[in-house]
Amino acid sequence: MTDVEDFLLQELEDQVTWQLGKNSLFSVKSLYNALTQSDTGPAHKLIWKGKAPPKIKLFIWLMTNSALLTKDNLIRRIC
Repeated sequence: MTDVEDFLLQELEDQVTWQLGKNSLFSVKSLYNALTQSDTGPAHKLIWKGKAPPKIKLFIWLMTNSALLTKDNLIRRIC
C-alpha cells in the first residue's frame, strides 16, 4: 500500500510512444532494425536477414527460443 500512496496522479492526457524509434513514432523500419540487431544472439541476425519466407523465419525463431508448442512443451507447461 505504501507504493500506491506514493504514486502521484496527474490530470494530463495519456500518451503512447514508440520506444524503438528515434522520434517516438512507430515505423516498420524501426521495428525491422530492432528485430535484426545482432545483440540478441548470433542466430537471430541470420534468421531475420536470411532469404526465406516469413513463415519459415518465424518457425525457426520460435524453434531457437524453445517456444514451439510441441507435445513435450505442452506437457511441460501443463505440469
